[in-house]
Amino acid sequence: MNFGDRLLQAAQKRRENKRRKLKGPLGDYYRSGGNILLYDLPITSEGIVIDAGGFNGDWTRNIILMYGCRSEIFEPFPEYAVKLENFFRRNPHVNVHKVGLGGAGRLTNMAFQDDATSEFIPGTNMKGQDTQVEIVDVADYLAKLQDAEIDCIKLNIEGAEYEVLERILEDKQIV
Repeated sequence: MNFGDRLLQAAQKRRENKRRKLKGPLGDYYRSGGNILLYDLPITSEGIVIDAGGFNGDWTRNIILMYGCRSEIFEPFPEYAVKLENFFRRNPHVNVHKVGLGGAGRLTNMAFQDDATSEFIPGTNMKGQDTQVEIVDVADYLAKLQDAEIDCIKLNIEGAEYEVLERILEDKQIV
C-alpha cells in the first residue's frame, strides 16, 4: 500500500469515527451501518408500503422479505417499469404503477441517466432523447386508497421528493 492509499484510508476512518459520534437519528444511522432504512420500521404484514422511484426493485424486494407486506411501486420510466413487472409478476403483494408520483398530475419529459433518471436533469440523456412520462398527484392516489393506512413511503424520485412531501402535508395526509 502506497502513501496515498494509507492517507486516504486514514481520512476515511477518521470521517467514519466522526459520523458514529454524532448525536440523534443521524448518529444512529451511521452506528447501525446505514441499515436504518430497512430495519426496525413499524411495518406489519398487513401493511402497505409505497416505493416511489422503484428503479430495479431492490428496496421493495428487501422490505417484502423482511415484513411480508404489500408494495405499491411507482416507476415512470418505461424500461424500468417493465423490468419491475416481469420481476414481480408472480408476487400478488406487489403492484407496479407505470407512472411517477408528484405534487400534481402532469405529463413531463425525463432524461434517461441510469439510476439518476429525472425530469430535472438538463441536457441530452444517455439515449439521445427524452422520454415523455406521466406523473400522478400523490394526494389523488392516497385518496383512492380510502381507509388503508400506509406504513412507509420510500421516495427516491430524483428531485421531486419535496413536492410530494409538501403535497401530502397540504392535503393533510400525514397526521
